[in-house]
Amino acid sequence: MKETKDGFIWHRVEDTFEEGLKDFGLIEFKALTLEEYNKKVRPYLVGPVPEFNSTEELYEFYQREFGRRGYHY
Repeated sequence: MKETKDGFIWHRVEDTFEEGLKDFGLIEFKALTLEEYNKKVRPYLVGPVPEFNSTEELYEFYQREFGRRGYHY
C-alpha cells in the first residue's frame, strides 16, 4: 500500500477458494540490509534462491517481484 521510513506496508488479501477473497488486514515489513537478509531470511527459503551482491540489489528484486502486488496470496 505504501512505503514507510524503514520498510513498507502490504494489504494482505487471499483467495481462500472456499470463502472467496478474505481480508487479513495490513502487514508492516521492515526493510533488511543484505547482511540481515542473509542471516535471518535466506536460510529458510525453499527452492532456488537468488544471490544478491548489495542491499540495493536485494531491494530492487523485491520491489520488482512483489511491490506492485500490494497484497499477499
